[in-house]
Amino acid sequence: MMIVIEYSKVPLAFSVNPNFKSPTKNKNLNMKRLSIVIFSLLWVFSAYGQQEPLYTQYMNNHYLINPAVAGSTENHEIRFHHRFQWFNLPGAPRTFSVTYQGGYENSGFGLKLYSDITGPTQRIGAEGGYAYHLPLTDDIKLGMGLSLKYLQYTLDLQNITFVDPSDEILFSNTNNINVLDASAGLYLYGDNFSAGLSAPNIIQAPLDYGIDDISRSVEGRLKRHFFVTAGYFLAGPNVSYEASILLRKVEAAPLQGDLNIRVFFLDEVVFVGASYRQDFANLTDGSDVLAWLVGVNMERFHLAYTYDFRLGGTYQSTYGSAHEVTMGIDLGPVKR
Repeated sequence: MMIVIEYSKVPLAFSVNPNFKSPTKNKNLNMKRLSIVIFSLLWVFSAYGQQEPLYTQYMNNHYLINPAVAGSTENHEIRFHHRFQWFNLPGAPRTFSVTYQGGYENSGFGLKLYSDITGPTQRIGAEGGYAYHLPLTDDIKLGMGLSLKYLQYTLDLQNITFVDPSDEILFSNTNNINVLDASAGLYLYGDNFSAGLSAPNIIQAPLDYGIDDISRSVEGRLKRHFFVTAGYFLAGPNVSYEASILLRKVEAAPLQGDLNIRVFFLDEVVFVGASYRQDFANLTDGSDVLAWLVGVNMERFHLAYTYDFRLGGTYQSTYGSAHEVTMGIDLGPVKR
């Protein structure tokens, strides 16, 4: 039995003895072989690319990537995000998330729920965090945050095509891996600037399917990520500007950077902007991404849309572009 997957430009194949059948005396052996395939699929979807959801609109909600942001804003905030990318491909990645962050005096609290779906795999996550904001001057504070998260990796076997679909061993609905990990962050901010450092998956919890033979031959675990952000806001009488950068690093993946610019009009109610993303190890392969941003910030309600597209190579025609939408509501001011 052979399964072939292409994920993030990497074609991968896993094989099991094509002559295996399902008589009762061999059922345990067959289940073990199937488990190897299941574990390998889950490991592949967690090992290639980044294990944290990718967002272009993190500048609208920095709590998505840094727990130290909780409680740093003027209001209690709820944000909804939906990202749909590579829509030319069946089973293209889709990410749904909802966050809350707010605070009381120098303490901040946050909650993040998300679902990340790619092909037959799904990650469901829940993360709760606390941050303390240390005043450095009258206008500058340093946020220090920590969050704990629960992840469930699910593989839906009914969405996988096997060479021998008649084998009764294959008729399972789902197979799950449950993981606990943590994230930490620092966030320095003032009236018109911010800088952050965050590290999701600091524990690097193992992705253990519970079969000893597999764990000895295939190492799967969450990988520690590093996010570095910086931004500056320049207010003007009619037009205001915001420039920001993000550096993103994951073990066994190239350093990636974003450069963002937003321009605000009509008393900062309407904004337009652009974002450029590049893998520094692949400067000439056409993998760089440009995104257009547009949004509105009303008194309590917020709406933003982003369209991402690759600038070269075969990516654009093969995989398609990405759409991302953020909707938000401010519940009320944080008591200081």
